[in-house]
Amino acid sequence: MSKKNKFLLMKWFTNFFKSWQEVFTYREVVRNFVITNLKMRYKRSFLGFIWTLLNPLMMMAVTSVVFSMLFRHNLKNFALYIFSGLVPWGFISAAAINGSLAIVHNEGYIKKIYIPKLVFPVNVLTTEMVNTLLALMSLFLLGFFLHLKISIEILLLPYAFLTLFIFILGLSLVLSVMMVYFRDLNHIVQISFNAFFYLCPIIYPINFIPPKYQHFFDYNPFNYYITMFRDAIYYNRWSEPRILYTSAIIALVSLLIGYIVFKRGEKHLVYRL
Repeated sequence: MSKKNKFLLMKWFTNFFKSWQEVFTYREVVRNFVITNLKMRYKRSFLGFIWTLLNPLMMMAVTSVVFSMLFRHNLKNFALYIFSGLVPWGFISAAAINGSLAIVHNEGYIKKIYIPKLVFPVNVLTTEMVNTLLALMSLFLLGFFLHLKISIEILLLPYAFLTLFIFILGLSLVLSVMMVYFRDLNHIVQISFNAFFYLCPIIYPINFIPPKYQHFFDYNPFNYYITMFRDAIYYNRWSEPRILYTSAIIALVSLLIGYIVFKRGEKHLVYRL
């Protein structure tokens, strides 16, 4: 590599870290946005934040009854199996769909005051992460009835949350820029994630898929993160090293691509809003 290319590469990484350092400087802004978003989401709702717990539990209850009959699984065990998949998927779908609207929905702030535009996707994902953590609490509240076993492998969850957050952040950066130019993308994203729900082993065990087709799940990036959550919560085991390092690589590649796309379109976003 020539000295010029090395210099350009070093300059790019310096700008990359400075951008995220600036977001960290505005962390109080992110915190206030998250608190406001959560308050507005459950404003005038009688149960308030309890709905964050009830939504996945109701989904789990209905799905468990139907599919436990189809697959002839024990209801309690299958309920835990489904919930361990619904927790990460709830974050994936909500964060990606709402993250794609992060710039469009904050048009007023972007045009009036200076806030690093990276703050807005980070704000959306942090809000959804808080919701996901609250939903996860409901699992532990019902753990006694679902025969949930807490083991040392539960320490895998912070790593799973971190890599998943980074992966979806990169994806949201790309989608949020594209949404400014192509508003119909919102409908496409929603339809796509509805389809991906059934392409991931969330409500069915992967061993129900014929062996010759199971390798296709390796090409589904969401599957790696769902597997980590399920290993930690349901199987009480550490994920395979292949799952751990692949999920980290996917997350970093997603963040780098997302950052490049976002920065290239950032200067023109205000004129397109």
